[in-house]
Amino acid sequence: MVNTFADIIGNDRVKSYLTRMMEKEKIAQSMLFAGPDGVGKSLFAEYFARLVLDTEKQHHPDLHIYRPQGKIGMHSIGSMRQFSREVYMAPFQAKRKVFIIHDAHRMLSYSANALLKTFEEPSLASVIILLSSSPEQLLPTILSRCQKIRFFPIEHSDLVRFIQTRKDVPSDKASAIAYRARGSIGQAVRILEQENDPTREILLQSLASGLLRSYSGVQQVVKEINEQVTILLKGGEEAIRSQLFQDFAEDLPAVQKHEIEKEVEGYLTMQRVVEASALFDIILSWARDLQLLHVNGNKNLLMNPDYETELTQALQRGKLIPLEQLQEAISEAKLALQRSTPLEYCLENLLLKI
Repeated sequence: MVNTFADIIGNDRVKSYLTRMMEKEKIAQSMLFAGPDGVGKSLFAEYFARLVLDTEKQHHPDLHIYRPQGKIGMHSIGSMRQFSREVYMAPFQAKRKVFIIHDAHRMLSYSANALLKTFEEPSLASVIILLSSSPEQLLPTILSRCQKIRFFPIEHSDLVRFIQTRKDVPSDKASAIAYRARGSIGQAVRILEQENDPTREILLQSLASGLLRSYSGVQQVVKEINEQVTILLKGGEEAIRSQLFQDFAEDLPAVQKHEIEKEVEGYLTMQRVVEASALFDIILSWARDLQLLHVNGNKNLLMNPDYETELTQALQRGKLIPLEQLQEAISEAKLALQRSTPLEYCLENLLLKI
């Protein structure tokens, strides 16, 4: 084997299972990597693909990767039909071809139906890996034909060590970041890269000051956050556009340019979901910290230790947000986002409920 999973943090059982699969040469034709976002599903899939293809190259003619596309961030029926055709074509170099479908749950029913025959009559020369944080949204007929491999949040201690290898921070600060990341390496990286996250400051300051008690205050906060998210996405758009175009000549055919633009749109749509989830987690962390102080819990477990004074003052004012109510409101906001409701509307509706 050309590489191992030793460099990946967490999910050791998955490492052992996939390694045994390779050693015994009993590779499942269709697999579902299911688990929360940011715990390494994509990295595991790419490492496993290189093992199957017996290559160290990140780009290989027998590795096919599909991501949600377009303004609604969904897998189109066109791309899924293309996938179904490519599955039955012979490999170019390796013994098998590997197909990785990111966010496999993000496809409309007619796109998913286009895959049914592929899973019912799989090609012996192809390995399909679906990645999903919401496997319950996949068609039952697809689920039943995939070998499900469950991924779990990264252990707190492992996440703390990871944070300290990425950046020289004290253990207590690394621990606080790990609590905020909630077992997600992706979220930990995001927090580290945006250490002075303006959206977090806006949200926590508004929760601490009582600004959200009025509709005008909610509108002001939503506007400021939306402006910050737009700036962040603009930077991300430039980076992904540069990355996607760097391997191509300047005289790229119009059809391929169009496909890349759809990739960029899909990336931006998914990043909005990521940023929204981060905002929801900040709100939830505030409510969780209030509950911790309310029961005289260990202050070392605060997710926002830099706001301990503000949290104590908020608790003294009697502003305790019921976690069950908040979690239900967040679930509704996430569902609205999945239905392509603009972020500002979802956030405004959520803040009005709390």
